[in-house]
Amino acid sequence: MKEISIIIPTYNSELTVEKTVLSILNQDGPANFEIICVDDGSTDGTWDKLRKLRTQNSEVSCFRQTNQKQAAARNNGLTHASGKYIMFADADDYWLPGTLEAVVQNLSSELTIFGIEKDYNTVTIVETKSGMAGSKTRNELITNYLTNNLEMDVGVWNKVFSKAIIDEYHLSFSNGNFFEDSLFVMKYLVHVNPNNISYVEMPLYVLNKHENTTTSQFSPDIVPRAEKYISEVSRILKRQGLTINQQQKIIEGLNCRLSLHISHHYMRYAPNWTAKWQKEFLQTKLTNGQIIKNGTIPKKYRVAWLLLVHFPKVYRKLYVNQKPQV
Repeated sequence: MKEISIIIPTYNSELTVEKTVLSILNQDGPANFEIICVDDGSTDGTWDKLRKLRTQNSEVSCFRQTNQKQAAARNNGLTHASGKYIMFADADDYWLPGTLEAVVQNLSSELTIFGIEKDYNTVTIVETKSGMAGSKTRNELITNYLTNNLEMDVGVWNKVFSKAIIDEYHLSFSNGNFFEDSLFVMKYLVHVNPNNISYVEMPLYVLNKHENTTTSQFSPDIVPRAEKYISEVSRILKRQGLTINQQQKIIEGLNCRLSLHISHHYMRYAPNWTAKWQKEFLQTKLTNGQIIKNGTIPKKYRVAWLLLVHFPKVYRKLYVNQKPQV
């Protein structure tokens, strides 16, 4: 049995996957790990790259499937994983030196979260302070995760998961290109003791924010995917012993965050975005009163919502101008 299984889904990644794998293999420090690459029906030279890496490195194994998207590839990887702990990486990202050492030092935790670097064309943005840090109870942990998260919180690639928890509760990824990471993390968190989470507040994973990723191209699927995500979260919350009012406040907070996320996606990538569409979209989600009165929503998001409802053109100009270019 391996100590750590690192699962890497690949799709047309021949230009980047070798860097990803080598960034893991070249880590210092003792660790008994395996790298499981699952190719999701690539049409370029990715599979040949993977076979070469497997031949040269005993830690690497690779599997092939028809194109079913990233969630299915990760689930496939989980079926082959023998490690006590599970990690994920994307085939166009990479680990920084010191990652494996930090992972090994925190293997006694039910969950380890470390910081990330987001690498844009023009700037690098670092996230190291989780929105969940300081949560004392599971309800507080879940509320903070759903309403006060950063990108480092909702991704799976900067975390160490317990295989025992994944297996016991039959956790898997739902197929789709939006929010599958967020939902997997949510399903995992409800089985974790908030006091047994390790936060490594240093950037160790580099997230490549380039123009060819799924989330950097316009997709109208983002709206039904968000609705499905909210529906799944609502179902999970009902089993957590929360009052109806608590559930409602959390869902309103999540709806606020997702609606802002969708609005930003449309602002940047939708050719038919209009101020009229923006106002109508937000007004179908929540009222201004709900936003103002909901104490789970951080102030910055309440302000963003109100600005976006009443001054959408000004907001869009400010947002697009300050957002790093992929």
